[in-house]
Amino acid sequence: MIVEGLLPVVRRIADETRAVVILVEQHVRLALEVSDQAIVLVHGEVVRSGPAADRDALEAAYLGADANPAPA
Repeated sequence: MIVEGLLPVVRRIADETRAVVILVEQHVRLALEVSDQAIVLVHGEVVRSGPAADRDALEAAYLGADANPAPA
C-alpha cells in the first residue's frame, strides 16, 4: 500500500521542518501511528478529538461506536 510508505515520510518532513500537517486519511491506524493529535469527523461534526496515543477511543469513534459527540 502506497500510504504505508508515504506517511512516515510526511512525519519525517514535518519533524525536520517543524511544519504543521493536516492529514485526511481513511486508514486510521496508519494515520494515528504518525500523528500527534487526531480529530474524528462524522458528517462534518467533531465526534472525538485528542492525542493520537488514545487510539482505542479514536478508532471506536471512527468506526461509529462513539455516540456522544465531543463538546464544541
